[in-house]
Amino acid sequence: EEFPEHHPVFFGNGMVLLIQGKLLATSKGDLGKGSSYGRATVELQGQRFTILLVDIYSSPFVSREPALTALRHVTREFANEPVLLMGDFNTPTDSVLFHGLREHFSNAFEVAGTGHDATWPSVCPVLSIDQIWFNRQIQVHRTQYHSCSQSDHQAVLAEFSLSR
Repeated sequence: EEFPEHHPVFFGNGMVLLIQGKLLATSKGDLGKGSSYGRATVELQGQRFTILLVDIYSSPFVSREPALTALRHVTREFANEPVLLMGDFNTPTDSVLFHGLREHFSNAFEVAGTGHDATWPSVCPVLSIDQIWFNRQIQVHRTQYHSCSQSDHQAVLAEFSLSR
């Protein structure tokens, strides 16, 4: 009701995406050990792009490397189209585990962010674990984090356009 022009896509594991525009396709997949992703192909204002929403399992006893490696393999499938990659990575942006992803993606906050870059915990954030990444076919203009009373994470907001 709060977003009448948006269509919800439920991927499970608490992952929900609100889509504005035409939803062309969806799928979901496993990244191993409690980690997963949802994919939505969207057309908005005549332009088509892919959104990958991720949730990487959080445990101090489980390495995130296999999940982020699997995610890198998933993103290769969409290398020739605009892709937004976002979600709860449970891994700080300065982690060496993002090295492979950085070959084709940029972090939205690093490119066009303002304010403090941490998202968790929301009351006094110290870790930047919630992120939006984009490939070369997308231009990010602004990225901000906002407190959200409904979550223990900060919300990540980004304004972007598709490169022509």
